[in-house]
Order: sequence, then structure tokens, then C-alpha cells
Amino acid sequence: MIAVWNLPTVPLTVYEPSVQADICLFEWWRELMDADDMESAFGSRGFLLTEFCQIMRSTQAYYTADETNRWDRVAWSRPVMGGADFGCWLRHDRRQSKESLGFVVAVLRELFSRVPVLTSLTTEDRVVGDLHALGFQELGGIPRLFDGKTVYVLYLERSTFNERVTPC
Repeated sequence: MIAVWNLPTVPLTVYEPSVQADICLFEWWRELMDADDMESAFGSRGFLLTEFCQIMRSTQAYYTADETNRWDRVAWSRPVMGGADFGCWLRHDRRQSKESLGFVVAVLRELFSRVPVLTSLTTEDRVVGDLHALGFQELGGIPRLFDGKTVYVLYLERSTFNERVTPC
């Protein structure tokens, strides 16, 4: 169970392509590259800026920004059949904060207002554990699917999320 009454409210900003938003998107791409987070988040396709921009424009993305307007938490989703996929990145200095958990919960609530089920793919064992803590169920792994690495396929239903995330 995740008691949300003690989580800070984190306002979500929706990425809408514009000159200013695209500058921030480029800065985030640079940060992903500098922090060696690009491959785990987007695979080798994301290394090219043009590919990365195409990926992000095909998603619904939510973010928060720090006091310098750098994106520090980003989540993205795309429709898949009757549900949607879910991906998330948290800047290294934000990964263990209550605000980041509040951000993830807020994004999941927003997504579950539109779809009954989410899927998530990852190559990282740590992320599998984090997704389990949110209520995601693991379907299994697909060897060599993502740049030669095993991809773990997980899903979360709205009802499970609602049971897992309690208001008090």
C-alpha cells in the first residue's frame, strides 16, 4: 500500500511542442546523454536527437522542472490497444524523494482517468522492483528484444492501482 495523504502534491505540466518546450526537451535529451540514462530509457534509437524528438512527439508526456527550468521528472505514455504504455525518468538527485513518488502517482492517476490498464517495459531489475511496489505485475521477460537485452513486460490495472494507492 502507498499512503498518499503524506505525499506532496506535484503539479504536472504537459509537454506541448513549442519553441520554449522544445528547448527544454533538447536540454533533457542532453541530460539523458550526459547521465548515461538514454539507453535504459529509450534504447539506441534515442541517441539521435531527431529520433528522440519523434519518439517524444508520438507520446503524451508530463514533466516537472526545477528552479532553473530543467526537467527533473518526466513520464510518457502512448495508446496501446485498449490501454497505454508507461515510461518514466527521474533525475538522479530526485529518485528517492517523496516528491518523485507523488509525481509518479499523479501521472498514473491521470492516465487511469482515460485507460483501464497500463503496460511498462524495462531492461533493469531495479525498475522492475520499483514497478512491483506500485502494483505492476510482471508477465515475463523477452530475451534480446531491446538492443540485445532482456525486456521485462509488466502491467498495472486501474483497480489494482486504486487498491494499492490509498488516500489515508
